[in-house]
Amino acid sequence: MIEQIRHLTQLAEQRNVTLQVLPFEAGAHAALEIGKFTLLTLDELSVLVTVADGTSLFWDNQDALDRHADVFERLLADAWRPAQTVEFLERTAKVLEKEGL
Repeated sequence: MIEQIRHLTQLAEQRNVTLQVLPFEAGAHAALEIGKFTLLTLDELSVLVTVADGTSLFWDNQDALDRHADVFERLLADAWRPAQTVEFLERTAKVLEKEGL
């Protein structure tokens, strides 16, 4: 696990990677009611991918895209900023290392 955490912190140094943790203290969050989703945006094409019961569904409905984009923005707002996230991961790695895990 320590190596995975270190790998994440190294990835976070790249310009094209943004890493943010949504802490447990944030409580119930916007995505709980809609489940797993991925927003794909390529040039002028946007697609929403949802997963339910092991089935992936692809959506291009603008209302669904807007709703999920709003949820994603709220998740970003509730999550720790990238610098806070890296600090948390580094502290976690040190604790795990100290505990011999």
